[in-house]
Amino acid sequence: MLTLILVIFSSGLTCYSQSVQKGPYTIYEISENVYRIEDANDNNPPGNVVGDDGQLISMNNCSDMYLIIGGDKGLLIYLSNDVKWDPTAIESLRSLVYKFVGDKELHITVTHRHGDHLGMLPAFVEDPKAKFWIPGNEFKDTDIFPAERTTFFQENESLDLGGGSLVNTVEVPGHTLHSTIFFPEGRNLVFTGDAIGSGSGVWLFNEESFYTYRESIKSLIKYLENTSNRVNTDKLRIFGGHF
Repeated sequence: MLTLILVIFSSGLTCYSQSVQKGPYTIYEISENVYRIEDANDNNPPGNVVGDDGQLISMNNCSDMYLIIGGDKGLLIYLSNDVKWDPTAIESLRSLVYKFVGDKELHITVTHRHGDHLGMLPAFVEDPKAKFWIPGNEFKDTDIFPAERTTFFQENESLDLGGGSLVNTVEVPGHTLHSTIFFPEGRNLVFTGDAIGSGSGVWLFNEESFYTYRESIKSLIKYLENTSNRVNTDKLRIFGGHF
């Protein structure tokens, strides 16, 4: 099998200075009522930590989550790594998410089925207040989500969060068979998981996935160019799964 790594350069990614830490997490406001939650803090910062002698001290390969707050619902995108290095991870994540969601409905989704984006599922799987809105094609024949609180959506479906906040979906196969990305309508933001890379490259695991990915990007460009989708490509900011 041929393993391919395509280098992709990301632009327009802004790291806001305002942040709040809770347990192993740091949350940043990236737009009005839109937040990035990183599984890192001052004690375990993201990426490589190198000592004065140049030797690697630690490496935190963060996996980010994004929270969108609408008029009636909040949508948490991704569930990050399974954080083992802080015993308060489950309690801290729930507390942090509900601080911003308040008494609105919490819905949770993910872009694809890799473990580094599903790690904190235990924080919400038994939570009766949390509902799951999951890409049906990507998670076909999967029973990891609570059946009574899970809706499997199909390609190009949208979720209305209320107050004029609508989240649209687009499939971009390649990294996985049905990787799904999320566009908050009219916000010029997109949350892409690993579908088009996270900073330095996109992982494609065989030759077939390369050709699939090539066609996916063609389709994505057509989506972006369609003015009815309300995406300003000059202002579009891309947020991947590993900021």
